[in-house]
Amino acid sequence: MIFNELYRHWKASKIADVKASTMMAYSEAWRWLESRIGQREASEFGRAEGRLLLSDMMMAGLSASVCKARIGLVRRMLVFAALELGEPVRPMDWGLRYPKRERRGVEAFTQRETLKLVEAVIGEMERGDYGRLPALISVTTGMRLGEVLGLQWGDIDMKRGMVSVRRTVTRFADGEGKVRLAVEVPKTEAGHRVVPLLPVLRRALKIYGGSKPDPARFVIGCDTKPRLPRCVRDGYTRFLLRHNLPCIKFHALRHTYATLLVEAGSDLKTVAVMMGHADVTTTMNLYVHPSAAAKTRAARKAFRMLGRIGGKDKTFNGEIQENPGR
Repeated sequence: MIFNELYRHWKASKIADVKASTMMAYSEAWRWLESRIGQREASEFGRAEGRLLLSDMMMAGLSASVCKARIGLVRRMLVFAALELGEPVRPMDWGLRYPKRERRGVEAFTQRETLKLVEAVIGEMERGDYGRLPALISVTTGMRLGEVLGLQWGDIDMKRGMVSVRRTVTRFADGEGKVRLAVEVPKTEAGHRVVPLLPVLRRALKIYGGSKPDPARFVIGCDTKPRLPRCVRDGYTRFLLRHNLPCIKFHALRHTYATLLVEAGSDLKTVAVMMGHADVTTTMNLYVHPSAAAKTRAARKAFRMLGRIGGKDKTFNGEIQENPGR
C-alpha cells in the first residue's frame, strides 16, 4: 500500500475524533509530505527513509517543532497501517536527531509595566475605546488569546466573581486555502477551568457589557461571531507603541499573570490549575526562575547564623548589586 492510499484510510478514521482545526493541520502537513513519500510503499519505509525525510525537512528550513510534528504524522500512519489494516511495516526506531533550537526565556511585563498597561487600558475605555479589553482580560486572568475570544457573557459570574474557561477560538486554513475560525473546546481537561474575576476587570466588563448582556453573545466580537485574532494582535501592538510599553507578544500577558502569581508566593499547584496546565511541572519549568535579589535573600536567610563573622558587608546593602562596574 502506498502512502497516498494509507493517508486516505487514516484520515477517514480520524475525522470523527479530532477537531476541524487539527484535521486541517494534518492536511497541511500531508500536502508537504505527499510530494516526498506519497507514491512510496509504506511497508518499505524504515530508518534510512526516515532520516532522509528529516534531512529534506531541515534543508527546507523547517523548525524542529514542525519536523517532529510531520515525522510524528508518518509514524501514526504506519502504526495505523499495522494495527488497523494488518499491513507489514518496518521497525520505527529510526534514531532521528532533530535540529536544536535556542531556548528562549519567558517574556513578561514587570509589575510596574503591568500597572502602567492596566491603567492605560482603563484610560482608553473611559474615553470610549474598548479595543484593548482583550489585553485586560488576559493579563488579569491568564487566559490565552483564543480563550479570550471564545469567552461568552454566560461564562462570567459577576456575583461570585469567577470566569469559566469553556471554549477557545482557533484559526486554520481550509482545503481551499481560506482562513477560517473554529470555536472549539480546550485541548485538555485541565484547560476547562474557573479563574477569579479581579475587581478591575469586573468593573470594566460591567461598563462594557451593560446590566444584562446576552449570555450567548461573545464578549469580544460581533454578537454571534468572535473577533479575528489578527485584529486583536494588531491593535495590541499599536497600543504598546502608543503607551511606550515593551513590544512583546500578546501571549506575554498570560506569562505576566503567572509570573506575578509565582513571585507573590502563590502555591504552584494553584497556579497550575489557574493556568490550565495539566502538570505542575510545566508551571515550574516556565515560571519558577528566581531573580538575583531573591537568590540573595534565600542565601542570607539560610545562613543568617554566619552574619557576625567577618563584620558587616556594605557592598550589597540588603540587595544584590549585579555588575557594579558597568
